[in-house]
Amino acid sequence: MVRILTIDTVAQNWHAPDFIKIDVEDAEMRVLNGAHQILSQGRPVFLVEVTTSSREIQELFMKFNYTLFTRASNGVPG
Repeated sequence: MVRILTIDTVAQNWHAPDFIKIDVEDAEMRVLNGAHQILSQGRPVFLVEVTTSSREIQELFMKFNYTLFTRASNGVPG
């Protein structure tokens, strides 16, 4: 059995991270929904690989006043 923890739980029990990379194949919002506390208080840098529409993800980060940077699949900043 694999134990699953939210990012908020990890941050509460250990040192809060400065950088978080998320690459979870279409489950980005499931991961980010467990990170609201760290998004509002810890403010780490996030690198999120998104393979589908990212509107919901963008809205979540904007809700917490993050600045967004994108990079197209061809490596060109957008």
